[in-house]
Amino acid sequence: MTYKNLTIMSPVDSLSKKAGYDQLYGWFVYHEGIADKIPTIVYFHENDYFPPARLYMIEKLYKNPQKYNVVMVDYRGYGYSQGKPSEDGLYSDCRAIMDFVLRMQEIDQKQVYIFGASLGGVMATYSALHYQDHVNALILQNTIASVRSIINDKAPILDPIVPLVLKLKMRSDERIKEIHLPIMFIVGLNDTSTGPHQMEIMYNSAVNAKERDLYNIPGCDHYLTWYYGGKEFDTRLTDFISRNNPEAFGLYKVAQEVGKSFSTFGLSVKDW
Repeated sequence: MTYKNLTIMSPVDSLSKKAGYDQLYGWFVYHEGIADKIPTIVYFHENDYFPPARLYMIEKLYKNPQKYNVVMVDYRGYGYSQGKPSEDGLYSDCRAIMDFVLRMQEIDQKQVYIFGASLGGVMATYSALHYQDHVNALILQNTIASVRSIINDKAPILDPIVPLVLKLKMRSDERIKEIHLPIMFIVGLNDTSTGPHQMEIMYNSAVNAKERDLYNIPGCDHYLTWYYGGKEFDTRLTDFISRNNPEAFGLYKVAQEVGKSFSTFGLSVKDW
């Protein structure tokens, strides 16, 4: 994979005693020679910092038959990025990352997509809400609806005292109601970390989405959707991105019709 390192400056959060910026580190993984002609996925990663698992997902997106660029940046306090995580700080990072991406001259600004996995789904939902006039679609994978919601799923007996002691809110279930973009929901049905119920809440809350594409993966855990989904993962993701890509929509429709014609004769497009 061809890549280059990124450095992004993100303002410190409002609760910090210091002024200034935290330095975030990330990567732009791109296809040399065609980076400005293909979709770019801004990938907001999970909470657990396990680089190999994250690398496999980036590789999966990069090597998709349709070819995608990928931007991934570590939030403050993750990896080599400076600062300490906080809810306000993470949202500040979202704005810094999206502002940076939308200034990148190496990519086609008409083909930008947001993908959020687990905790990254909170940041992706926030970013999609505030930048929905500048991106094509939102993809969510095994994320949470809110902190209170997942606590209620795991330990409902604590619900009465949660508002009294909980500082983190992460109300993605409220934010997603105001998003008008097409949204894909990737759900591992054997996810024991956040659980499919959280994604069900998000799906049902996306009342204004242009499209809601629900992709349930049987036997799949919290992280390895690309593994359990296999080729179907590639196909479902490609179909969703292609039909919500104004730059490729015409070609996508033509490909669909060609595929239908070939299937009539027992052939596939690859036989052409």
